[in-house]
Amino acid sequence: MKKENRLKKRKEFAYIFKKGESLSSKHIVLTFAPSKLKKYKVGFSCGKKVGKAVVRNKVKRRLKACAFDLRDKFKPNRNYIFVAKQNASEASFLELKQEVDFLLEKASSI
Repeated sequence: MKKENRLKKRKEFAYIFKKGESLSSKHIVLTFAPSKLKKYKVGFSCGKKVGKAVVRNKVKRRLKACAFDLRDKFKPNRNYIFVAKQNASEASFLELKQEVDFLLEKASSI
């Protein structure tokens, strides 16, 4: 992801969690909210229940790779946060990619 397409600040995450809508699948929760900017922004979150730091970083790397592959499906003027569920570390890359694709398709229809 390019720097201009990343969410990093705590305020941005808090705003999206507070004002956004959520969609869920087996391993991932997608929260999205409208934005005033013309570009989309994406953030990734992984709680301590997923596993130790190595496992959490692996899951986030996989989610980032999935999002990068499917970057054409993101709508402009929206911010997205992908949150890994507790069982996300058990999922394969292909499963995660299918779920990210499914969630983005569902979110674009809303």
